[in-house]
Amino acid sequence: MGREDAIREAASDCVKRNVLKRFLENNGGEVMSMLLTEWNWDDALRVQKEEGRQEGRQEERRKLLELLEQGITLSEVKKKLGLDSVKL
Repeated sequence: MGREDAIREAASDCVKRNVLKRFLENNGGEVMSMLLTEWNWDDALRVQKEEGRQEGRQEERRKLLELLEQGITLSEVKKKLGLDSVKL
């Protein structure tokens, strides 16, 4: 029996035996997808780094808006954020 068939049979057997029945009935497709998709360490690290970058950008935007709302000039904001040499 192949891997995919074995996973499907195991999930079906769980439902028949009332093991995680409700969960598998509600989320069976997602469970199968996760079990059949190969996990890749490099992809996981790449996704984690990108999520970190996005969080950092959001935090910088929040800081920038906060400073601008306080009435601080753009040149002062650039100095506070260490962007003196960056042209916006």
